[in-house]
Amino acid sequence: MTMSSKEEFFCSLCLDVTSENSKDDYFVSTECGHLFHYECLVPAYNNGYRTCPICRDQLKLDKLRKLFGIQVKRTPKRSNTAQSQTATTSKDSSAAVVK
Repeated sequence: MTMSSKEEFFCSLCLDVTSENSKDDYFVSTECGHLFHYECLVPAYNNGYRTCPICRDQLKLDKLRKLFGIQVKRTPKRSNTAQSQTATTSKDSSAAVVK
């Protein structure tokens, strides 16, 4: 018997599983292993924040790893009628990391 359970991945900067630009956005992992939306982390880096917001290890953009298998959903335009969408991956197909 196979159970399909879903795991949510949250961006540690915006504290959300969704993105306003889901078509071009994706989750990345830092060298220290923390997860962020690419579209959240890079602007912070470009504004002078050169350390991980969680553990303060030095960040290097060329060392970010794009995570595949995690869907970034677009934020619903009308949050009062639409349910929150989540970024999920199933346990059966684990997220792949590619440099």
